[in-house]
Amino acid sequence: MLKSLSQRFGCYLALNLLLTLYFYDFTLGESSGGVIFRLILKLLSVVLILYGFGFNKRVSLQQFVALLFFGLSSALLFFRGVFLGYNDLQWLNVVLLVPLVLVNTSGFFTVRRVFFSSFKMWLLLELYLIIADYHLWENEAFIGGLGNPSSFGIVSIFFVFIALQERKYLWAIIGIYSLIMTKAMMPFLVFILVAFLSAKYLYKGALILIASVSIPVFLTFLEEYSKHLYLKLMGLIQFLSDGQAVNLASISVRLEFLESVSRQFKEPLWVFFGGVDGVNYNYGDSQFVTYLTSFGVILFAVFVLYILLILIGIKFWKIRGRSAEFYFLISLLFLLITNRVLDYWPICLFFFPAINTVIDENSYS
Repeated sequence: MLKSLSQRFGCYLALNLLLTLYFYDFTLGESSGGVIFRLILKLLSVVLILYGFGFNKRVSLQQFVALLFFGLSSALLFFRGVFLGYNDLQWLNVVLLVPLVLVNTSGFFTVRRVFFSSFKMWLLLELYLIIADYHLWENEAFIGGLGNPSSFGIVSIFFVFIALQERKYLWAIIGIYSLIMTKAMMPFLVFILVAFLSAKYLYKGALILIASVSIPVFLTFLEEYSKHLYLKLMGLIQFLSDGQAVNLASISVRLEFLESVSRQFKEPLWVFFGGVDGVNYNYGDSQFVTYLTSFGVILFAVFVLYILLILIGIKFWKIRGRSAEFYFLISLLFLLITNRVLDYWPICLFFFPAINTVIDENSYS
């Protein structure tokens, strides 16, 4: 009984503690206060979750490589930060949740149920904020209880696939709407891609036909109700057609960040140990570029090995008819190409246990 309460309360706390952002000044993704308070709540939530679920008795190769990468990379950032300073602390969100690599996933559906109920509460919150004409982000993006459009976008995908798996189709439609209203382009495109790949061949043709007919209507809907996402999509189409990222920061900023890789390979020390431009944590999108330029090629190779072991372990090539956790993982791995979404709290609360859940499902089957 006590462990069950610890599971639920720990998950509720982890999923909703960023609602405290509404009590502080918040501008362009940065909060003016409450950092220590939120850190204490994060630590408490992790302790409760670990106590409630417990650990696996056996460590797999995938889990060992995960602990190796996140342990060594964290040690590097802690040590180097003494000399270069700690320019960004978002990576601590991953460090705090790394113990979940070893968590016992036999009760992971508790996380799913708590998440599903929390998501419904977040939708009510967003409805209230629309009525009150108040939003943390200037573009009025939906962020639920997570504080960030991209992180809310990826968990919206998880919500949709849970709803579909449980045949709660109305909730699936509402989840897709919330995904659109995050106004985050890449989670939306990733969802389209994964939904298409997971469909049966007969349905793929029907989806293509429906899309070709309904795209003008859908774009009109976006222009009216999600202008920010509409402009991003139009900018992406222009970029793909002529290579110009005019007035599209979501692409131009990523292209500028990608240039840090070329600078990295001009300095041997940066190549092997990261720290491009003398910065402790070279944060930006994507997760892969962030890790390559922050940790160097050796640790980055360990991270790539970790991703490959995940893909093999979850049998990613068998994409149809799988669990919601599987589709969430595939969506998240796609998103890592363009976003550093692992750094956002509490994405790893889903990421690490979901990996173990899907791998266990494959082993059992």
